[in-house]
Amino acid sequence: MKRISRYCAYAVASAGILVAGNAAADNLSGVTVGLDVTAAESFDIKSTATDKVQSNTDAPGDVEHSALSNNFGSADLKLGYNWVSENGLYVGFAANYNLNGIDENFDKDSDGDTVGTTKEDAYGAEVKLGAAVSDSTAFYGIVGYQSADFKLSINTPEGSTNDKQSHSGVRYGIGATYAITENILLSAEATQTDYDSKDYLDGQYKVEAKETEFGLGIAYRFGL
Repeated sequence: MKRISRYCAYAVASAGILVAGNAAADNLSGVTVGLDVTAAESFDIKSTATDKVQSNTDAPGDVEHSALSNNFGSADLKLGYNWVSENGLYVGFAANYNLNGIDENFDKDSDGDTVGTTKEDAYGAEVKLGAAVSDSTAFYGIVGYQSADFKLSINTPEGSTNDKQSHSGVRYGIGATYAITENILLSAEATQTDYDSKDYLDGQYKVEAKETEFGLGIAYRFGL
């Protein structure tokens, strides 16, 4: 998280230096519609038992960690708008919707009980600020809002129970975009999202999540 924060600061600082003297980048400005494929995605999910826990194997304060991961298995639809000033300032906005989630179960104890964690629907919006270093290339920092639905399932020999909650959080990171033609843009972005914590199963568990993602995208630009 600290590393990505430093990269964001470097990107914004670089934008201020690079803006001076750059020409407007007409190959980047305009409305864009595209698809981002997740090259690498991971979630660090922490489930903490509260004083309401009713399990024979858990006690208040017990913590279970799960790590969801996905490589080239997730995709986001994106609708955005980019603008480049005459001196090279790059400003962008994008809204996203995730097309698929992630499932993973892990062993919880020696009795064979498992906790199943699922990432389901996700969507968000972000602002990009940086610099166009040529008529076809820009570097930028990212800050935005992201929401994702998670489902926690407790599976025991006696049966199973589950609960679903929506988490929201702040997304931040860095990115770059390159116009390979007048209308086709390629991008690469590295982001982290810090989600809020929510109570699950009538307050028996408190769940927190952090997402780290590296994505590759392609978009069609409708130049204005």
